[in-house]
Amino acid sequence: MKKITIVGLGNMGLNFINSVNKDFKKNISDIEINSLLLIPKELDKDFIINNIQKNHQIFVVAGLGGSTSNALIELVDILKRIDINPNVIVLKPFAFEGKEKVELANSVIEKLNDSLNNLKIFDNNDIDSLGDKNLPMKEMFTLMDKNIFEFIIKKASM
Repeated sequence: MKKITIVGLGNMGLNFINSVNKDFKKNISDIEINSLLLIPKELDKDFIINNIQKNHQIFVVAGLGGSTSNALIELVDILKRIDINPNVIVLKPFAFEGKEKVELANSVIEKLNDSLNNLKIFDNNDIDSLGDKNLPMKEMFTLMDKNIFEFIIKKASM
């Protein structure tokens, strides 16, 4: 059985981990999934080292554009220092959230591209292409979470 650890970073990471545990995890039988939630203000190297298993594939999920952005770069640095090359999945902010958030997200993506070979980018602006445009926004976010989760499972199965 393959083992993975999904690290949710920040608010988006929390929401994603909650969706995984509530809606998606029960349908997976050939992959053991461990979940870990990290709060950007509390990134603690010892906690990370003690809670991330080196024999697992590591997937870090985070939204970009806010305080999580810089914490994500710090987390990737910590993981790489302990010889873990994480799979990083980021969600870009909506354009209407403002130019500053979008520029911060793009800057972080550029930095991550320079240091990672396992970066997957999802974009909130594509959310309406996931399903019926008349769905409530909460259900649209659940669909985005499902797409991210399916990507993780596919990647973990390779």
